[in-house]
Amino acid sequence: MIVLGMILVLAAGVAEAGMDTLSHHYYSSIFSMKNDNFWNPAYSWTNKYKNNDPHAGSKFFGSTTFLVWLTDGWHMFKFIRNLLLWMAIVFVVYPCPNVTWVIVAAVISRILYGVAFETAYKKLLKKDTWR
Repeated sequence: MIVLGMILVLAAGVAEAGMDTLSHHYYSSIFSMKNDNFWNPAYSWTNKYKNNDPHAGSKFFGSTTFLVWLTDGWHMFKFIRNLLLWMAIVFVVYPCPNVTWVIVAAVISRILYGVAFETAYKKLLKKDTWR
């Protein structure tokens, strides 16, 4: 199980490399040869909003929270990275021969992580919250 956990961590590192490549080296990457609307972070981040307008609200249910990974390449890589890391943690910390349990535990852990992130990102780390 530890070897599988380490393989998952390695794959998570590749996903994070995808995130950083999109953010910092998009035009010199393999992604610049793909669909700009999904891969180019200069404007793909707006895909989660109706008409690509942040003031118009979510494009679809969950597009700005738990389903944001469906809207652009950077968030897709982030979702993959986080899921792989959670699965690696579960495999290493809670060795269990039941793969279904590992997946369920990883999903539950990811949900808790997401709730904490959304709360901090949208509430706790905003200036207006503390005024």
